[in-house]
Amino acid sequence: MGRTTGIEIGEVDLAGYARSLGVTGYVVRDPEDLEPALIEAIVFDSAALVNVVTDTDVISPSALLSVLASDKDRP
Repeated sequence: MGRTTGIEIGEVDLAGYARSLGVTGYVVRDPEDLEPALIEAIVFDSAALVNVVTDTDVISPSALLSVLASDKDRP
């Protein structure tokens, strides 16, 4: 218990998958693009998916995976 685990699955085009199902899809990679994407999704008047791509090293507001991994290696 108390261990952090994860897996790298590579790029997944969730917005493309949503569009293939007839749903509007947005991809957000930059923080300044989040608000406009959310506004468009809300105004769209139908189902929409907003995929927010984040840094895989950031696992919580106060923890980085790389720091946790390096701490594990210390005696």
